[in-house]
Amino acid sequence: MTPRAQSESVGVILLTAVVVIVVSAAGVFVLADADGDETTRVDLSIEVTEAGVAVAHNGGNSVPLDDLRVVVRNGSETWRPDVNESGIVGNSTDEQFDRGDRWVWRESLATDEITTVQVFDLRTNTLLSEVRRYPTSETPLTST
Repeated sequence: MTPRAQSESVGVILLTAVVVIVVSAAGVFVLADADGDETTRVDLSIEVTEAGVAVAHNGGNSVPLDDLRVVVRNGSETWRPDVNESGIVGNSTDEQFDRGDRWVWRESLATDEITTVQVFDLRTNTLLSEVRRYPTSETPLTST
């Protein structure tokens, strides 16, 4: 056996060790970030009437009431009503907006203005739901 054959074997072993270390390090970074998803997954429906706004939780994650922000824009006016237990319709007393809960805010809204309602999760800074109500027109459309 020549001394050359031993150096080739040592080179293959060292190269294999380098590949294993690189793949292991990459795997650690990928797996460490896999559980870092902080997206709130929730199905909300928003109802806008001239008497106010209602937000219903139809499914998904529970959200603490303190983390919810509702923004209502009607014409040139903007409101940010507090989302708290006093607005919850039902039997929820756990300070969470859970499936089946409905939050109601009563404020007269102009029907001749565009109304936009947005619901945000303050913890993750994400828009959870948005709806617009447009003014209705009593004038029929005519073809030209």
